[in-house]
Amino acid sequence: MDVNPSKLGSVAIDRGRFDVALAAGRAKIAKASLHAKGATLDASGDVGVDPNARGQLAYDLSVADLQPWLELAGQQGGGALAVKGTANGTLSSLAANGRVQAKELRVATASVGGADVTYTARDLGRPEPQGRVTASLQNVEAGTAVRDLKADVTLREKGRFSAELNATDAASRAHHLAGEGRLETPDVEFQLADLSLGSSQGPWRIVRPASFVFRRRVLTISGFDLANGDRHVRLGGSVAPRGPTAAPARDRSFHARYDPAAARRRTEDGGPRQRERRGRGYGFGADARGASDDHVPRNRRAEVRRRRCIRSLRRPVR
Repeated sequence: MDVNPSKLGSVAIDRGRFDVALAAGRAKIAKASLHAKGATLDASGDVGVDPNARGQLAYDLSVADLQPWLELAGQQGGGALAVKGTANGTLSSLAANGRVQAKELRVATASVGGADVTYTARDLGRPEPQGRVTASLQNVEAGTAVRDLKADVTLREKGRFSAELNATDAASRAHHLAGEGRLETPDVEFQLADLSLGSSQGPWRIVRPASFVFRRRVLTISGFDLANGDRHVRLGGSVAPRGPTAAPARDRSFHARYDPAAARRRTEDGGPRQRERRGRGYGFGADARGASDDHVPRNRRAEVRRRRCIRSLRRPVR
């Protein structure tokens, strides 16, 4: 079957051809091709008509300009994209592998200069799919500038997964994240084994592995201690949404601490000071980032503390 020139929205379809033979409940695709405004799709394979029948399919997609296709989806952008891979199995247990490459990709305000992604997957459609994705991105602009980003994510049996990220920002500072966890939708457990964030004062690193658990709409953080010399940022506790579906009060305490350099840790009596702020729900805002009242003039700090004490006394006992 030939496809004559036509239009799909603002995209002009130049030509196409589908050479498919049906026999014994199977569709043998000798060739399926479509050419449309700088885009080419080719596919071939042997597919069962019954959803439980096994089959195989090879596909090759090349798009020289994504702009008209993004416009069909109501998005602005552009760039080039190529996808090549294979799929085999049944719809209820599918295996796939392939490679995605992109160049000068732009979507809304985000952009990627270059991307190379490989993927393998099996048991797609089953309760416990498994697979691996590796990605290499260059010149990423998405709120912050990243010169180079490499990612490796693996999903194993029983929802267990591991992830590792390496990045270099525009200032040539290196960043690294690695950990493993378990996914049991919608709950997630993640053990952060390593975190290193480059800065102009040297790298910030976690002192020990930290735990992040999201269960029953409650996020619990344990043991997070990010250090740079004698400066520390510590997070711990639990936080949940406000409202009628929020967790009990005992599960909604959250604390964040920031310990600056010893030379800057002073109180009126000259002793060390530890800053600690507490928040509730997702609305803890700046307090959970380690904000303090150091910006308040000294003659007003006593009044600020007095008002905070009064507010805490007015809270109902739960």
